[in-house]
Amino acid sequence: MKKFLTLFSALFFLSSAALLGCGGGGAPPASIPAPVTQLMTISPPSPTGAVSITGAPGAAQPNANVQAQNVDQVGPFTWLKELLIRSARAQTFFVEVPADNQGAFNLLIDGASGERIDIRQEVNGEFSPAVTLIVP
Repeated sequence: MKKFLTLFSALFFLSSAALLGCGGGGAPPASIPAPVTQLMTISPPSPTGAVSITGAPGAAQPNANVQAQNVDQVGPFTWLKELLIRSARAQTFFVEVPADNQGAFNLLIDGASGERIDIRQEVNGEFSPAVTLIVP
């Protein structure tokens, strides 16, 4: 039993030391900039709950894929809630649209007043940091 405890303690110590030595302090820096919030407008929700986000030219990189996510609605249990509680209409909490060749875009996403919408862009598999807009 003593050999087992000694072996277990040694393995625990070595694995703890290995885990502490791992990591590089977070993710590498993004190689593309975040979308420009000053060039975006967000509408109040329509009667059906749709929020329109419009990016003027320069809001995103030309031809980027612009992704929006309602972070107040999407969570680890969203799929379970949708399975158990069927809605009368489909709800879209994640949207991806292409920006045009000047970086302009328009998208619709479900949201309510006060909710946060994160927006990022993807170019050639590289993702920008997200910026947050608040639904008015």
